[in-house]
Amino acid sequence: MGSDRFNLMLELFRACHWEFKCLSENTRRQILITLLEEGPLNVSQITQRTYLSQPAISHHLKELRLASLVHMRPVGSENYYEATLDPFLEKLSSIVQQFREDEESVSALENQ
Repeated sequence: MGSDRFNLMLELFRACHWEFKCLSENTRRQILITLLEEGPLNVSQITQRTYLSQPAISHHLKELRLASLVHMRPVGSENYYEATLDPFLEKLSSIVQQFREDEESVSALENQ
């Protein structure tokens, strides 16, 4: 892999740093899976489904929002949270595509 290619891969992984860091925590993964399975929920609903305290849920939702994995939508006096994985999945797709291109390049060289 050339230097330019290596730097590109490094930048792609860096672009996912916050998402990977956020998802490394089990509670955040649990909240995200709950939101993916059940759709938009408020903090009370998430608390009931995960059996975690409201302050803990609020803290982890803040981290998920900072990583752009969750979006908050106000409805009346409540805030509803929903998973927003598309931007992260697009970043991951770029990484996978780069690996595929590298693999194809290596295979082509081996077959010469």
